Amino acid sequence: MMESKFFYLQLMETHLKKWRLEIEKLRLEATLAQAKAHADFYELMEAADHSLMVADRELQALSRLNHETAEARRESAERALKQVEEAIKKARAKYINQN
Repeated sequence: MMESKFFYLQLMETHLKKWRLEIEKLRLEATLAQAKAHADFYELMEAADHSLMVADRELQALSRLNHETAEARRESAERALKQVEEAIKKARAKYINQN
């Protein structure tokens, strides 16, 4: 009788150890899943950061292009204005010479 109680206690201890190990395994799996989620999050954040840097470079390039285009248009307008001024001067000189 005493042996059966001892055997039963050993069996219960074995089951208890098994469940403790199972709980520890689940805890470690949860920690691993959390670590993977953090890694995925940081990977996504790095990708987003890279995308933002690319977008910023594109915006800077576009801004330079717009500035260069605006500068070219201003220069073109100044040349056209000078041509008009020269045409007016020539027309005045021609009118004065005719009279």
